[in-house]
Amino acid sequence: MHEKGKILAIDYGTKKVGLAVSDDARLLAFGRGIFDRSKGFKTLVKKLEELCSAEKIVEFVFGLALDDEGEEGEQAQKVRNFAKKIGLSFPDIKISFIDESFSSYDAQNMLKESGQHGHDDEMAAVIILQRYIDNVVHGDKSSL
Repeated sequence: MHEKGKILAIDYGTKKVGLAVSDDARLLAFGRGIFDRSKGFKTLVKKLEELCSAEKIVEFVFGLALDDEGEEGEQAQKVRNFAKKIGLSFPDIKISFIDESFSSYDAQNMLKESGQHGHDDEMAAVIILQRYIDNVVHGDKSSL
């Protein structure tokens, strides 16, 4: 039996944060937009509070970009620091990580194939969350 509540994926970028939420059954990921980081951290926390309340979020998942050897680099450390900061604002929400390698590339390709443009940060969050659902929630249970 799986936990109750939804999972929110956060794709941390230098300019934008992509968001995606699971369904109640934790089978599928759905985009929930992007957040422009220039609006500030407090505004992001407010948006996340609203989303967590409306969607009954019980877990955050962050994607970590790994290098060719599977090691965490500078960007992964930035994501971990950002996740820690988010965790301080949401102490009751579990924080998890998963390898997000090539998620932005995959997102751009998926958008191009569908004829859509922009919002690759949101699509990357969807890809990260779907990987987490497939590989951790319903898979081998390994995460970073």
